[in-house]
Amino acid sequence: MSQSEDKLFYSPIATIKVLIVCKGNTCRSAMLHSLISEKNGYKHSTIYSCGYDVKQSTIEENTKQTLIDNNIKIQKETTNKIEEYKDILFDEILILEKNTPIELLPNSKKITELYFDDPYDSGIEAYKELFIKMKDGTKGLAKY
Repeated sequence: MSQSEDKLFYSPIATIKVLIVCKGNTCRSAMLHSLISEKNGYKHSTIYSCGYDVKQSTIEENTKQTLIDNNIKIQKETTNKIEEYKDILFDEILILEKNTPIELLPNSKKITELYFDDPYDSGIEAYKELFIKMKDGTKGLAKY
């Protein structure tokens, strides 16, 4: 085996970049970020999440509690604005809201639409229902 073939054969697996986008990055995108990072097998990927209309700096307490109740590690506690990712090329962007302004999205090889109702300003039961819907609704996503 030549040296170049050896390097090709033993090269590490590339990291796939996935961005999850919703309105405020306090409920849905933060919850899905944690859920797919831990449960859905994104072993060779880096997951990011953000909002296109962020109004607060931390994720909702009901989001945190729902993740804790389901033994899911919270991947982030602060919110991010979509503008922070404008210069990154993503392998996939998951959009969680029908009204997402597509023109604000950074470059991506693939966009997947996964629409979930926003539980913001609702009780913990709405967050628990969202978690179940997300868990069921993401089973078919690619595993990177």
